Amino acid sequence: MTVILIVAVCIDVSAQLEPLSTQYLNSQLMINPGYAGTRNAFSVNMGTRQQWMGIKGAPVNYTLSVSTPLNKSMASVGGAVSVYKAGPVQNSYLDLYYAYLIRINHNTFISFGLSGQVNLYGFSDQTFDLIDENDPYFVFDVKNKVNANAGAGVFLYTPKFYLGLSVPHILATKYKTKEDEDLISGLDRHYYLTSGYVIDMNKKMYLKPSFLFRYAESGLYSLDVNAQMYFNHTFWIGTSYRINKTVAFMGGVLISKTLAVTYSYDFPLPDEPYIRNGSHEITLVFDTSKWLKKNKDRMFRKKKAKKDEEEGIKSIRYF
Repeated sequence: MTVILIVAVCIDVSAQLEPLSTQYLNSQLMINPGYAGTRNAFSVNMGTRQQWMGIKGAPVNYTLSVSTPLNKSMASVGGAVSVYKAGPVQNSYLDLYYAYLIRINHNTFISFGLSGQVNLYGFSDQTFDLIDENDPYFVFDVKNKVNANAGAGVFLYTPKFYLGLSVPHILATKYKTKEDEDLISGLDRHYYLTSGYVIDMNKKMYLKPSFLFRYAESGLYSLDVNAQMYFNHTFWIGTSYRINKTVAFMGGVLISKTLAVTYSYDFPLPDEPYIRNGSHEITLVFDTSKWLKKNKDRMFRKKKAKKDEEEGIKSIRYF
């Protein structure tokens, strides 16, 4: 069973969608460089995803991202480090982000972002316990392959609505054996379209439905449909459904004004015949504007407010 999963997930990556965190809802920076700085805070997001618990060599992912507006400007910068392991595969990424924010009207902004990326890829056949040591499909190693890439995205938002479109990795990647004859793995260019809206239930509760559509140039696609219920700006619960793939339950709590923790558990649907184990994910989110100079040009305003008046919303924590 383990060998089947590792071969399916790691060797034939070129025919699959790239890995995606269930908790992309907490911070969309990893899929859209235009998201950088839109929280109007120095923001840190640190998380781990343990997939298919109990299966040897199952995928595991670690991420750390940071973004911040630049004082008294409409520009923002950020960076991220992520490590993805699955059986014989280890992928490490270093991303740098730049975004520029444009005000459309009193409460509508659009952010344009670019990213640069360095990817360190490794694949070792030593991970497998082979019956035949000379099996031609497993007699290779790819170590420390380095690739550069770039991404672009746009993120439009109001206090209660957002719409994002992005291409995180513009260049398709292919990894082959030393003889350049056999494809080991690779990923096609992916396109992301995401949107969400906040519905006020009462003064202390609000509902946020959202979706994410992904399309790869190989023709594969996926659709995530999500719903989150927030209570008193203190904690939230939600669910996510990936069409014909998985269902996830998630929740989060604001520990302090600057620190929040979220947890999610997702499990495969019966249409996935070889996978029966669920996946756990936990994320810490830190936001503070303490170290930033107040920039009223980045804040929402009342429709008829004067330029020097502010409505007091500094961060779109909904998104």
